[in-house]
Amino acid sequence: IDQTTDTPTNNFATGNPLIPSLTTYSEGNLTIANGASWIASGSTLAVTQGKWYAEMKLVSDGFGVTLGVEDMDLVSTWSASLVGISVNGRGYYSSDGTMYNNGNPSAFGSTYTTGAIIGIYLDMDNKFVYFSKNDVMQNSGVPTSGASGTGGLSLAGTTYCFAYSMYNSTVSLNFGNAPYTIT
Repeated sequence: IDQTTDTPTNNFATGNPLIPSLTTYSEGNLTIANGASWIASGSTLAVTQGKWYAEMKLVSDGFGVTLGVEDMDLVSTWSASLVGISVNGRGYYSSDGTMYNNGNPSAFGSTYTTGAIIGIYLDMDNKFVYFSKNDVMQNSGVPTSGASGTGGLSLAGTTYCFAYSMYNSTVSLNFGNAPYTIT
């Protein structure tokens, strides 16, 4: 991103280097890379209510990426591993399209690789999270479904951040700037 719409009065999250991890941050903490181990981290802002959206673009895929949301109250549980390892986390895995929750994978959506843009729709008012791949909703999700949570994954925690984990891969984060262009 060469120009940002982030200002002192309209402030967006970035990747959080304060969460213990071995990841490498660049581009104003919006590009994240990691070496030969699974390490997770999350956004600088966490939320307890409202509706939120983030995009994460897979820049390079070495061994795999898991993108999603994690409960900040359980940060010590998930930061040394992958998104979706905690009981309240939800992590969408690139290599086989599974969803991780409490460390257990289950069938979920399409696989994704370099160039894919994963949209994460976090509805803290109704406690659901939804995912899209290149603007196509996964699991037949309907983020505007409200309390019915159509195609959404339920959340049990109280304070969530957008989270990412990777192994020999790089991800670009977008928490409010102009959307990525799907190619």
